[in-house]
Amino acid sequence: MELPERSYGADCRIYLPKNPTSRFNNVYETLFDEFVLAHIIGWWGKAILLRNQPLLWVLSIGFEMMELTFRHMLPNFNECWWDSIVLDILICNWFGIWAGMHTVRYFDGKTYKWVGISHQPNIIEKYALSLVF
Repeated sequence: MELPERSYGADCRIYLPKNPTSRFNNVYETLFDEFVLAHIIGWWGKAILLRNQPLLWVLSIGFEMMELTFRHMLPNFNECWWDSIVLDILICNWFGIWAGMHTVRYFDGKTYKWVGISHQPNIIEKYALSLVF
């Protein structure tokens, strides 16, 4: 059975004065959504794989910009500003990246500097990088 698509940007109000159950119902429903855990676990895994914090932040912000660009195609991508910026980037993605990098350090994993061919220090490393790409 297919679940219905949910639009997260239908009502972007943070405070709902006339809601009898909860005046912060929009925030509450977004906080306790399955995508919060998916963001945290996903960025934890990406941090373990990529092991470079600046690259992870570029990808995190880039993915949110991609969601903004394609929100007309998929209702799940239509999010409120506070959901994209505050909840996704500044809380969930940050925590996943932080936890992933701590996991790498805990297991004494190597971190990487993902740089282009022009930033390689010598000709051998430039040649090795050109073989990969």
